[in-house]
Amino acid sequence: MYLQSDDKDRILLCNCVEDLTGATINISDEIGKVSGDLIKEADLDELQNNLFFELKTKNLNGEENEYHVQLILTKI
Repeated sequence: MYLQSDDKDRILLCNCVEDLTGATINISDEIGKVSGDLIKEADLDELQNNLFFELKTKNLNGEENEYHVQLILTKI
């Protein structure tokens, strides 16, 4: 998960999974938590339209794909 800005992307959370069996990997479970001073109150407005999830995949033939999904921030 990263915050997109004008000059560079700021990584907020990074997780890596390798599976060489060809089976489906489920990312809907807990993959990590963002806590501490990583996100400050001042950053909340910036997060609203600039928060993205990046997924890189490689199949058994070595073909790589990269996906970027914009996340919607909801205050609860």
